Amino acid sequence: MRFGNINGLRCKQLKLVVLAFFVVFLLWKWEKGTYYNAEVLQPDSLVLSQPGHLETNSKFVDQHTSSEEDFPSAEPFPQSVVKVEKQVTGAPPPLSMIGYSVDVADDNEILPSEKKGRQMFQSMMCMVTGGKHRPDVQDVGAEYGFILAPGAKRPDGWAYRFPSTNTTILYHWSSTLCDLEPLNPSDRRTSYAMHLDRPPAFLKNNLHRFDVLVLNTGHHWNRGKLRANKWEMYLGGAPNNDKNTAVIWKAKNFTIHSVVKWLDAQLPHHPQLKVFYRSISPRHFFNGDWNTGGRCDNTNPLAKGSGIHLNHSEDAEAEGAVRGTRIKLLDITGLSQLRDEGHISRYSIKATPGVQDCLHWCLPGVPDTWNEILAAQI
Repeated sequence: MRFGNINGLRCKQLKLVVLAFFVVFLLWKWEKGTYYNAEVLQPDSLVLSQPGHLETNSKFVDQHTSSEEDFPSAEPFPQSVVKVEKQVTGAPPPLSMIGYSVDVADDNEILPSEKKGRQMFQSMMCMVTGGKHRPDVQDVGAEYGFILAPGAKRPDGWAYRFPSTNTTILYHWSSTLCDLEPLNPSDRRTSYAMHLDRPPAFLKNNLHRFDVLVLNTGHHWNRGKLRANKWEMYLGGAPNNDKNTAVIWKAKNFTIHSVVKWLDAQLPHHPQLKVFYRSISPRHFFNGDWNTGGRCDNTNPLAKGSGIHLNHSEDAEAEGAVRGTRIKLLDITGLSQLRDEGHISRYSIKATPGVQDCLHWCLPGVPDTWNEILAAQI
């Protein structure tokens, strides 16, 4: 009888121990976020709350470049209504981006052709408006000098103000993150000094007006673009005679480091400013290039994998440029590399037979994710 009582007591103790371990396990799983949708990249709530109290101008200096001229020009803004859904429960809705503003300098991406920086701007405008016409949004491009010049296809940028939050989203078209200066202003056919060691004049003159700045450059750095636009490399205010620096990829790298270093030195004078350098958007031409039959026909998302297992950026030049500075890296290269099916491909309205656009992205699409990452980082 006594033996039976002892066994019964032990049995009850064992049940209590098992129950205790189960409760501890549940609490641990809850903290890890297994039983609820936890957001890993939580933005600073002080930044996104009460957006109406912020007077913001953010800027994209997107220097997106591509080696082709034949791709059709996108309209300034998509006309279709876009439904934007939060992909992660804890993330702020895209509309929160109205709380700060994004000023974009693109080359299209501050570039002389429409590129991925402009697509990021278009995506952002679509996200903050819900893809709908907003009569309250004001076109304030003229305040920034964005006026269509005689003979030009488009102005140097666009700027739109949301009066309800005193927010301006601005995109400026630059091309190489260099300051371009006409060598003979009186001659319309003049060549231009491409100052590798000077930031674009627009950026220098308007930096105090911005709260968020996103820059990038890339594909327009090629000899064909330099010749077509009559850009001549300058260093220290004089023609560049250093053959080593004149190598295209080295000149681009020098310029990126130069503008990042300049911005880093300016940040103490602009404590409200957050600066991001966006890594390069990948191309996906297979079996050729844009003008030699290159294709991107795949329609299966994430066909080559669904994860990134690197502790560094796939854009080493961008990562190296911001290292040791207060400029943040907006790293979109690796995740975009997985989305080769997301390009316009042969489905453009103005597609040229035999030519596929494996550089620009469909919208809605991959650039929306770039903006969501930007919102989280801000």
